[in-house]
Amino acid sequence: MKTLALLLAAACAAAAQQFPSVEAQTLTDKKLTVPSAFSGKPTLLILGFSQASQKASEAWGRELLQDFGKDFRFYSAAVLEEAPRLIRPMIMGGMKRSIPKEGHDRFFIFVKGESQLKQAVGFDPKSPDDAYLVIVDANGALKWRFHGKPGAAQVAEIKAAF
Repeated sequence: MKTLALLLAAACAAAAQQFPSVEAQTLTDKKLTVPSAFSGKPTLLILGFSQASQKASEAWGRELLQDFGKDFRFYSAAVLEEAPRLIRPMIMGGMKRSIPKEGHDRFFIFVKGESQLKQAVGFDPKSPDDAYLVIVDANGALKWRFHGKPGAAQVAEIKAAF
């Protein structure tokens, strides 16, 4: 019976969708690859795909800090692949000014891999300005995903996932 349970668990793990391996940089200009940058620990990632998604992402960041504290493993990210290369430095400069310095290493910029990221988070073209949240487990598999505004039900789901 134990063997059957182990085989079923292995099959489920193999079937789990992996988060795509995508290069990013932090607001302190560190280059990294997600999800390997998570050091094999479960992590929550908040992604924004439009300028308007900034408000929703910030709301989630405040909610998570309030409910979980500063030691909770979460990162925010902006996906800028569709932004013209010429204005990306201006966008990044604005982000550096608007985000407190202690958060610069917890903020990722993606300029490649947008289609893979959208697929991983379950991007809805009808909701391009939402914040998209995913929990990536220690093995890089997607454990949970959501898009929209913070709510008590989602916070409870995040707590249960960790």
